Amino acid sequence: MGWIFKISQFFEYHRTPEVDRLRIASFCMEGPALSWFQWLHQNNMIPSWQEFLQALEVRFAPSYYEDPRGSLFKLTQKGSVQDYLHEFERLANRIVGLPVTFLLSNFISGLNPDILREVQALQPRTLTQATALAKLQEDKLADQRRSFRPRPGLSGPPLLPTPPRPSASPSTPSKSHYKKLTHEEMLARREKGLCYNCDDKFSPGHKCKARFFLLVSVDDEDEDSRVESPRLETVPSLLHLEGANLGQSEAQISFNALAGLPAPEALRIVGHISNQPTTILVDGGSTHNFIQARVARFLNLDAKPTNTLRVMVGNGSEIECHSICPGVELKIQGHKFVVDLHVLPISGADVVLGI
Repeated sequence: MGWIFKISQFFEYHRTPEVDRLRIASFCMEGPALSWFQWLHQNNMIPSWQEFLQALEVRFAPSYYEDPRGSLFKLTQKGSVQDYLHEFERLANRIVGLPVTFLLSNFISGLNPDILREVQALQPRTLTQATALAKLQEDKLADQRRSFRPRPGLSGPPLLPTPPRPSASPSTPSKSHYKKLTHEEMLARREKGLCYNCDDKFSPGHKCKARFFLLVSVDDEDEDSRVESPRLETVPSLLHLEGANLGQSEAQISFNALAGLPAPEALRIVGHISNQPTTILVDGGSTHNFIQARVARFLNLDAKPTNTLRVMVGNGSEIECHSICPGVELKIQGHKFVVDLHVLPISGADVVLGI
């Protein structure tokens, strides 16, 4: 019990004799505890200080037959991370001698599955780190639910019945909504330096004026018809992209990277910033490097104000970025890189590296 611990610490600090402890302890009681103590005192049922502590624990502590160790092993998160932490600490406080590594493993295993996977991937070494990461992931999930909440009224029944669609005539071919490039056309465009999607010259940061689907026809069984990938020297490095000739208004981020959705052109890896494990998304649809505001605050990065950067999202909308973390040291698979990270409200990954 917390009260027994506090009063014992008080008496040990002041070196109070046991003969005086009962009288002083009565000054710190009220309510049911005071009525109970008054009844024991009037009937001379308190022979010593130690027997009083035993009687107090039997009267007000949880049942003697309760098993706090078993309750701690079976504890799982049913509400918020904060509520789960309070119950975990309450049970762990009644158990003495458990290893720290065991408490850490038990805490992580009791988290909700969507939080547990992210915390396990970052491999926290202390209970404090695991608690902070669990709360951070809980905030991420809450932001995602608010971002993708359906608009009211859009999912309701229609006001008027939908008329049947006329059947298409089999003799009239439907108009194609995609553009198909053959192997020879792709090679010709590469020789002329043209964009695969439009007739303009291709350059870093190029944006097509029109929107359409592009279908590339490649025969996997014909070795001669395979299109060679562009050499690595012709592609700007993702870690030095900030120095490329991209205007402030030409920054782009893919919708999947912004929303934290999986995409075939994105690669998810784990790196380290300030010796803290960080989820990194290498995204081919983004032109700049971005970091979540919460993660920047958690890592104590120096976010400096900068000129407004208008970032175009893949769905056509724009987001304004007003701060940047310059010269952030990023470690990936034993290699060190120094990058500038724009602070943006992204979801899913902690950091997005654009190509």
